[in-house]
Amino acid sequence: MSDDAGKPLTVVCCSGGGIRSASFNLGALQALAAHEPAVEPAFMVAVSGGAYIASSHCLVADESPTRPAPRDVYRPGSPEENHLRDNSRYLLPDGKTALWGAVRLFGGLLFNLALLVGWVFVGGHVLGWLLHWWSVLTGLGNGHPEASIGWAWVVPVAAVAISLVFALGHSSGRQRAAWLAMLFAVGSAALLLAVPVVGAALYDTGIHDSGNVGVVLRGIGFASPKGCAQARIDEADKSDSICGVTTGSHESNKQAAPDAYANAPRDPGNQAGGFVAFVVALAALVRAALGRLRGQSPTETGAPAKEATEATTVPASLTARVTRTLRDALLPWLGSLLVLAVLALFFVRWTADGARYGYDAQELLHVAIALGVLLLLRVLVDVNRTSMHGFYRDRLASAYSVVRESDQSTRETPDAHLSDLRGALPPDLVLCATANIRATGEVPPGRGAISFTFTPERIGLSAAPPQGTRAEAANVLGRQDVFADSATYEAVVGKRLLTLCDAVAISGAALSPLMGKMTRPAQRFLFTVANVRLGIWMPHPSFVGLVANPPSSTAQMPFTDRMWYWVLRNRAYPSPSPWRRAFHWFVWHAVQPNARLLLAEAFGSNKVRSTWLYITDGGHFDNLGLVEALRRGATELFVFDASGDRVTSWNTLGEAIALARTEVGVEIDISPEKMVENGQVVRPWATGTFTYTWDDTPAGTSPRTGTLHLCKLGVWPGAPWDVKAYAARHPTFPTDATIQQLYDDEEFEAYRALGYAATQALLTAPPGS
Repeated sequence: MSDDAGKPLTVVCCSGGGIRSASFNLGALQALAAHEPAVEPAFMVAVSGGAYIASSHCLVADESPTRPAPRDVYRPGSPEENHLRDNSRYLLPDGKTALWGAVRLFGGLLFNLALLVGWVFVGGHVLGWLLHWWSVLTGLGNGHPEASIGWAWVVPVAAVAISLVFALGHSSGRQRAAWLAMLFAVGSAALLLAVPVVGAALYDTGIHDSGNVGVVLRGIGFASPKGCAQARIDEADKSDSICGVTTGSHESNKQAAPDAYANAPRDPGNQAGGFVAFVVALAALVRAALGRLRGQSPTETGAPAKEATEATTVPASLTARVTRTLRDALLPWLGSLLVLAVLALFFVRWTADGARYGYDAQELLHVAIALGVLLLLRVLVDVNRTSMHGFYRDRLASAYSVVRESDQSTRETPDAHLSDLRGALPPDLVLCATANIRATGEVPPGRGAISFTFTPERIGLSAAPPQGTRAEAANVLGRQDVFADSATYEAVVGKRLLTLCDAVAISGAALSPLMGKMTRPAQRFLFTVANVRLGIWMPHPSFVGLVANPPSSTAQMPFTDRMWYWVLRNRAYPSPSPWRRAFHWFVWHAVQPNARLLLAEAFGSNKVRSTWLYITDGGHFDNLGLVEALRRGATELFVFDASGDRVTSWNTLGEAIALARTEVGVEIDISPEKMVENGQVVRPWATGTFTYTWDDTPAGTSPRTGTLHLCKLGVWPGAPWDVKAYAARHPTFPTDATIQQLYDDEEFEAYRALGYAATQALLTAPPGS
């Protein structure tokens, strides 16, 4: 396929990699423009850090009042390049910005905790009322806690029986009902059988334990003043400690009862203190355990002694590796378990409160207040707004969202939109992101993602193979695009909430609880609660597409889909009535991502047919953008790989090649090993070919083929002298960690010059070399 008859369809891919990639790709784009003849791509496909510079390049070219010539955009010494140099530390340029980022992070953490703890509070009290009504958990107020299961076992047993009945059917609906019934059986068993037993045991320990555990449990609230006093009176042995009090030799249990009464907490402050003591003690225990592991690691203070034998150094090295691996594997799980244990303790504590007091006016007031706060949070705040996405977007906009105002100046345009670039001259911009899908059978195991792209024309799930693919390959279930018009999408989400830099920030949302194939289950819960969340939830493009192209009738749609369509349509096309607009505003905010979707992030429960999709960094699917370039039928492909692989490895390229074969049926033949000899980079580029094996070609003809030019980070003998000098002083160059985003001018220039020189070497290499 080509853009003109006989002319190759040229596509440029700018890889992910933060500012490292943005700097390297800036140099690459400058070299493409300076070459004679200039390389003029039809598409610019960009991921994460590559999206920073690619989007800015297109914005300057298409929206600048000065209308610079294509070859003049971001030329060396241009106003926009100087602006980027001056803002290379855009993420945290000063203390004020760092403080604001910390406030955003901490505020989101508090909001997440408020949501989780609020629903735990409500759920615990309601369950406690039920246990009180059924007399399952009793004696909490008289010093004799007891869990009497009674008839509570009927509920989970009945649910199991229902699940077995549904499981006999073969329809998907019956199988789903069987699964839901089994989940309900497990959940009800835990709530109605396990929670009362645990609650009674904790109350009993709080009353009778005289050690530190009893002190902490009483501080948390697992004892009541009245219960402590009554337990002291009823205790036969005066020397036994009850709530930390023993009866003196010259007094009776009844005389000692006031001391026991006073030893139980009665106000939230004391309970909070006990809770903090519990968390600190548990954290200290975890830290001590990890410290023992860490202490086993040898400390490298210098070169090993010459007389050290291999027999002594190898075991030490092996021990260090094992302990480091164990520590790295266990620490995230321990952190997640700690947070879950704290929430579980809260739940049992508040369940016990509900069981002790029953359904009375004070209990109802407490729960009503909690529900009111949760409702207020639901309407005024959502988990998109409290994530770090907004901070990240604003920082990117300060450096990259600019246009050339004159030959000497730029103007920031943070409100520029993707749809503003519609109809612009080539190259067409394609920003790659990832829709995280973790439902069994919807994506291949281990991938956990579908490509999600932003273009000036459309936004949505990108899954279809290139045009010209034979029908039996193109029409396979799951290989259809699901897109919506970009302008309509922006109107639905909100013009201020889906700018061009929003799309760029989503494409670069590298740190999130869900990260496609890079998701780590042990970190999901911790990242969610701690608000390490750059990804955002977006409405499913199929619903937004209906808004732009409404169906003739919605009568056949499921009720929930019909209501969601109504909400989105009123969002995109506001009513002239102020009262209706106010009502629609309230409804829209009420349906924003909330605690349910926050838990979906934490536990990785995302389906492709959900109302909302969780969108993150394009590198969580394909960090080179190679698949999306081939999806557009490229026949000449320039891939600039600044993903951060070691200079002698090509893991990211290998993943992209395998994905291209399975996603779009393209076989790629390239030997990047030619770039290295004896462990040293001898040239920064390699050239290969690719074939569209799924092409619908007439008998006797061959499918389309193309040429792949790969440029990768690496310092070779022909690199600029100043770049080699910088590399000599900085051993981690040119693969500095992506998390390091605060570049100074020298580091920025080293990567830019490396990208320029590497691309120039590729373009001037003799054919066939």
